[in-house]
Amino acid sequence: MKRLQQIKFESYYLFLALFFGIAFVFITPPNATPDEIAHQVKIVRIAQGNFFGADKQLALPDIANWYGPLGNSKMLTPPYNITGDEIKEVISKQIVCAKETTKSNDGITSYSPLPYVLSAINYKVSCSLKVSFGTYLYSSRIVALLWAILIVFAAMKIAPNLKFAFFTIAMLPAVLYQFSAIAADSFLISLTMLYCSYISRHLNHKNKKDIIMIFIIGMALCFSKPSYAWIIFLTLPVILSKEGKLKSTTYISRVFFLILLPVLLHLVLLVASKGSAPHVVHVEENIEYLKQNPLSLLSEIYYTPSFFPFGTQWNLYESLIGKLGWLTIPLPKWCYYMAAINFLILLFIGRRASYSTSSNFMILVSIFSIIPVCLPLYLYATNQPYPAVFGLQGRYFIPSVIILFTGLTAIFQTRYENHLHNFLVLSVLSISFSALLAVFKGFY
Repeated sequence: MKRLQQIKFESYYLFLALFFGIAFVFITPPNATPDEIAHQVKIVRIAQGNFFGADKQLALPDIANWYGPLGNSKMLTPPYNITGDEIKEVISKQIVCAKETTKSNDGITSYSPLPYVLSAINYKVSCSLKVSFGTYLYSSRIVALLWAILIVFAAMKIAPNLKFAFFTIAMLPAVLYQFSAIAADSFLISLTMLYCSYISRHLNHKNKKDIIMIFIIGMALCFSKPSYAWIIFLTLPVILSKEGKLKSTTYISRVFFLILLPVLLHLVLLVASKGSAPHVVHVEENIEYLKQNPLSLLSEIYYTPSFFPFGTQWNLYESLIGKLGWLTIPLPKWCYYMAAINFLILLFIGRRASYSTSSNFMILVSIFSIIPVCLPLYLYATNQPYPAVFGLQGRYFIPSVIILFTGLTAIFQTRYENHLHNFLVLSVLSISFSALLAVFKGFY
C-alpha cells in the first residue's frame, strides 16, 4: 500500500490512458472516426511534398479504396453491425501506395502539415516495407496516441496544481477517442495542455527559462491550425508579470516573441494553406453577409444548441464529453451527468494558483475563444443566412475547457478534498469503461 501511495498521480494517468487508448485503437474499426479518409489524404499529400493546400495535379493512391466496404457512406448510416470478416478484408490487404488518381477527399487541405508529420513518416516507412493496411492504420493510431499521452504526462509534471484538471479532461471519451485516431486533434489538445502548464508554472514561480518553452509551444500552436492564434493571448500575464526590475526592452522583446512572431507565423499558415470550403458554400457571400450583419455570428452560436437539440447528432455538450464514431455512438445518459459533476469537483481539489488575477484573465480568454472557434465554420461550412453554425461540435471547445480550468482549479477549499479526489478517479474510470463498451456495442 505504501508503494502505491508513493506513485505519482501522473504515472497513474500514464497507465490508464495507455490502457484505454490502446483499447480504443483496436476496438474502433477503420474509418470509424470523423473524416478519417480526409486526414489520410492530408497525410499522403504531406508525404509526397504537398504541404499546403491541395495540388489538384498531384496523383495520389486511391485512398478511399483502402477502406473497401467501410467507406464514408456506411460509417454515416448506423446501425452498423460490422463483422469481423469485413474488418479482416480491409486490414489484411497490402497498403497500396501507387499513385492512381488526382481525385481525392480534400476537405481538410487548409490544415497545417505540422500535426501530421509523424503520421507522414509512418506512411513512408509503411510503403517502403510494403506492410498491410492494418499494420499501417493501427501503427499510425498508436503513434498519435503515444505522442498525446506523453505530452499530457509532461504537462502534469510541469504544473502539478493542474494535474487533476488535465487528468479529467484528457480522460474524457471524446479526447481519448481523438488521441487514438488519425487526426490533428491529438496534437492540438495535448500541446494546449503543455502550453498552459508552462504558463501556470511561470506565473507561480517566475522561472525565466519557461518563457523559452512558452515561445516554442506558442509558435507550434499558431502553426498547427487556422484560426488558433487566439491562444497566444494567454501569454499577456507572462509578459506583464513582475519579476524584479525588468527593463522596457524586456517587455518589448516578450511582446515580439510571445505574441507578434507567433501571430505572424499564423498569417503565413493562412496564406499558404488557402482554406478550402465545400463547393456549395459561398465564402465571399458569407463574408459580405457578416459585414452587413455583424451580430449574426453571435446569434447563430446562441441558437445552435436549440437548432440541434439535446440528444441529436450535433448536440454540443454530448460531443464535448463523448459522442463517438461519426458522432453516431452516444454514451449512456448518466455519463454526461457524471462528467458535469467531475467538472464541478475540479473547483474544489488541487492547489489554488497564486496568480488569481491571471486566473480571471484565463477564464475570460476561454469564454471569448468561442468566437474564433466558431468563425471558420460560420464562413466555410454554413451557407448564410442560416439559423445556426453548421457542423459545430462540442469537441472543438476542448482547448477552451482546458484554459477555463487552468483558471478555475481549486477556487474553493474543502476539508473533503481527499474524498472528492477518490470519487473523481472512480468516476473517470467508470465513464471510460462505459465508453469502450458503447463503442463495441455500437459498431459490432
